[in-house]
Amino acid sequence: MKIYNTRIDLVKDLVNTSSICAELGVLYGSYAQHIFNQNPKQLYLVDLWNSSMPCGDDDGNDLKWYDHEYCLFEIKRKFENKENVIITQKDSVSFLKQCEDNFFDFIYIDTTHTYHDTLIELELSYLKCKTGGYICGHDFDLNSDRCKSYYEFYVDKAVYEFCYKYNQKIFGIAMDGCSSFVIKKSVN
Repeated sequence: MKIYNTRIDLVKDLVNTSSICAELGVLYGSYAQHIFNQNPKQLYLVDLWNSSMPCGDDDGNDLKWYDHEYCLFEIKRKFENKENVIITQKDSVSFLKQCEDNFFDFIYIDTTHTYHDTLIELELSYLKCKTGGYICGHDFDLNSDRCKSYYEFYVDKAVYEFCYKYNQKIFGIAMDGCSSFVIKKSVN
């Protein structure tokens, strides 16, 4: 298993100029910027941007409330002239259902963190991701050395169940305070 110090290191390793990427759950775009910095062929930024919600830094600390209307405004401003960026205001499941199968090289999930939603997103991402592509997500587990808060996420349960059901393996982990998982899609 590959261990990354941060999810920024993860994206630097897995995304390149031929990658077609999607970030599901963008909020104000801090991680989207890191994906964009790798100059992917296409980057889909998908979020509902329809309510205010709290969010911490990459380690899960310094929780702040973000207004989604303002976040969407900032995303549009930041990426408005970037031809390889497609901004979609839609829920992740509806977005993935409309995409063609075997299309993406890299999908990063950072939405509701509920077991049910995450499992559905993983199953749809499996269909939409190319063989050898990467299905990743945030808030997989808490790294107590970095995260000083406690959150009750169910991403780990969904990931383990998905891997078992589809005979997939966790390829890597990024060790931020709220760690990220990486599954490299294989065909069995």
